[in-house]
Amino acid sequence: MRPAFQITRPLLLTILAAGLSHLAPLRAVAHGDLDARIETLTRQIEQEPRNANLRLQRADTLRHHREFPAALADVTEAEKLQAEQPAVDLQRARIWFDAEQFPQAVRAASACLTRAVTNAEALVIRARSRARLGQLAEAVKDFSSALAHASAPLPDLYLERAECQAALGRLADAVRGLDEGLTRLGQSPSLAFPAMDYERRQGAFTAALARLEQARPFYDRESFLALRGEILLQAGRPAEAARDFQTALDSVEKFSPARRESPPAQELATRLRDGLKRTTPTLETK
Repeated sequence: MRPAFQITRPLLLTILAAGLSHLAPLRAVAHGDLDARIETLTRQIEQEPRNANLRLQRADTLRHHREFPAALADVTEAEKLQAEQPAVDLQRARIWFDAEQFPQAVRAASACLTRAVTNAEALVIRARSRARLGQLAEAVKDFSSALAHASAPLPDLYLERAECQAALGRLADAVRGLDEGLTRLGQSPSLAFPAMDYERRQGAFTAALARLEQARPFYDRESFLALRGEILLQAGRPAEAARDFQTALDSVEKFSPARRESPPAQELATRLRDGLKRTTPTLETK
């Protein structure tokens, strides 16, 4: 059986460990390209030693190269050259976050936000850092502020905020926040599926079934029936659950031999048979 979605500390940390790739395009650059970029910037700095912007650019490239002390040194030099302070603080926050030095990342992001209160990237860095430090309530506030100020937020931010809310036991808030994302970004499995699982954890089975129906296009027929059967069984409706399990199992057994023997089909068949077994004792006691 596919278990209900559970918020575990390892899962929370895995999700919140996601880098700021959507905010820092250089992350996707190959290692060799980074070396070449660093060399180019070094030559430019030799020609323009008082150009603070070049120092910040090299700091960012060094960060992607994971040369954190050198990156921080460049930021310090840029600060001495009177670079814009919010840019200096933001670059420090990026470096400390990637170095997994989360208290320092929080301080640097906070310094940036004292001068640029709506900087979405600084808010995201601080939110993710606070989440990694277990400061979940503060992280939720920062995620909410980042979402309010981001012109085109990614689904990840709604999901990460919901993870923090769920870890705090605020499941209803998690669902509302994901619905906010679905309204703003459109239907997305990455938001709809966790919202459905949070509803199941709350015992809001009618809402979960309605959401599943909306998400039907994202499932094949047999997987849809399997999940609906599991929710119906949780909701205390074993006869309906049994019908869904049996219908889906009958369909799987009509697959072509090659498809029926594939690992996904075998796993689904096992899941459906397990669901049927769990409906039988419930039906016998009715």
